[in-house]
Parts: sequence; structure tokens; C-alpha cells
Amino acid sequence: MNKLVYMFSVLSLVLIMQGCKAGGSQNANANGSYESLAVADFAKIIGDSDVQLLDVRTSGEYMQGNIEGSVNIDIKEEYFNDSAACLLDKSRCVAVYYLSGRRSKIAASRLVEMGFKVVELDKGYNAWVEDAKK
Repeated sequence: MNKLVYMFSVLSLVLIMQGCKAGGSQNANANGSYESLAVADFAKIIGDSDVQLLDVRTSGEYMQGNIEGSVNIDIKEEYFNDSAACLLDKSRCVAVYYLSGRRSKIAASRLVEMGFKVVELDKGYNAWVEDAKK
């Protein structure tokens, strides 16, 4: 049994790294994993036109500023899973972010459970904005 779990874990990691071309810290959950990336690595990933960029903040927060090209689905809303299933393509990687990174980890886990390949901006939109000031 342990060998099967290990093989599944390794296979999941390989698929995510291939699908998202990412390298970062792995966050595992029962159904798979996603990568948490620093700003520079996240920027490289979203530079790929095949990657879907998802902002999971409220619409008000989104309107105050966002990463260009992102789609907004509020993680706090009960329709999050349904909206993600309708708006996102499971055959393409999803790059997800939140203000500080805390809720994007929740969203990433939920998306992985739904069958998406996911990378997540580790310290969130705040880190993105800080990095842009440099």
C-alpha cells in the first residue's frame, strides 16, 4: 500500500511539473498537489498563453487592482466550485492568487480536488505589487 501511495505521489508531482512547467514548494493534499511559487517563478508561468490566471479575491478587491489577464472568482462565495468548473479548462494549468496567499492555498487545494493542474502565488497579490515596485 505504501508503495502505491508513493508512486501516486511521484506521478502527481511529475504531471504538475510538466503541465505547469513549475518548480516551487509542494503543498500536498489527499487528492494531489500544487506548487507554491515566488513572484518571479509565477511571472514566468503566467507568461505562457496556455496558463489560466485566476484571482480568488472579492470583486471589490479585484477592481482595486489585479494581475492583467486574470479571471475573478471569489473563493469565499458558495458558487466557487461551480464557477471554476464552468470558466476554467481542466486540460490547462491554473495559476491562482489571493491578496496575501492564504486563501489562494485553499482555492488551489479545492481546484486540485476538482481535477485541475494548479500553481499558486505564494505570498499573493501583495508580494506581486511589492515586486513591481523594485
